[in-house]
Amino acid sequence: MQATIVGVTRMSGIGKESKAKYDMLRALMLNPIQPFEKENFKREGYGFELLEVEVSASALPYFSQQKYPLTANFDVAQEVRGGKLTSVITGIVTTRAA
Repeated sequence: MQATIVGVTRMSGIGKESKAKYDMLRALMLNPIQPFEKENFKREGYGFELLEVEVSASALPYFSQQKYPLTANFDVAQEVRGGKLTSVITGIVTTRAA
């Protein structure tokens, strides 16, 4: 899959209510806005919106060495996170400056 990534962020801490530790890694990528319409909903737009995609910890060192925005081909796997099936960036195939 190819996309333009505009940033990668890592957030970690302890939940206020659950007191459980968390560690989240996410890539922010540009996603073309797609018009959509059904019986009780209509979506219009132009350009791009930000889409957050989870990143595996093993891929993080790669992102720290890049300049942004970055157009990349990357591997995506489906993993269970928080009880849901989630797309996760697991590796980078090739890159070039956007």
